[in-house]
Amino acid sequence: MQYLLSKKYCLEHYYGYDISANMLEIAERIDCDCKTLICADRLQTMADYSIASGIFNVCFNRSRKEWQDYIIEVLKNLNEFSQKGFSFNLLTDFVDWQNENLFYADPCFFFEFCRKNFSRKVALLHDYDLFEWTLLVKK
Repeated sequence: MQYLLSKKYCLEHYYGYDISANMLEIAERIDCDCKTLICADRLQTMADYSIASGIFNVCFNRSRKEWQDYIIEVLKNLNEFSQKGFSFNLLTDFVDWQNENLFYADPCFFFEFCRKNFSRKVALLHDYDLFEWTLLVKK
């Protein structure tokens, strides 16, 4: 993600978070002197914008309620540490087949949750060729 962003925008600094030390080792190989990589499951550093991409898809044996509650806690953390806004994506529940280890979410639920709890400036993108959607929250 940081590599793609740095090609289009001038990044002052990039904080990359992951719970996997192996993923952070791979990210360390990307040539960029404006990055800090952190092994953690929550943001710890204030940023203008934060992006959570693909981190909510695999729920393993968690119930839908447990996983949705977890996502809401992560969204609260994204909001707390993002000055200008944040975005995240989830698999859509507008599908005709679901894998039991994956979490498929109702985009309308999360749109309303973010609008009521974080900002009235919320955009839902559900018009691309993947079975997922993206929500953008601007402050």
